[in-house]
Amino acid sequence: METTERVTIANVDLPNPVELYMVVDFLNHTLKDWNLLFGLSKGEEEGDLQLIVYEEKQQ
Repeated sequence: METTERVTIANVDLPNPVELYMVVDFLNHTLKDWNLLFGLSKGEEEGDLQLIVYEEKQQ
């Protein structure tokens, strides 16, 4: 059975623009064949959004 490992290849904190959700959704749909995954999470301290880029590696 194959397992998938996600490796963080980029990480940046950003202010909270609503349009960023649409950009991340577009990137995930467009680059899924390249094994790239984009994620957003909201920071606990300042409320900024954190953009994370993962690469899925087959093992």
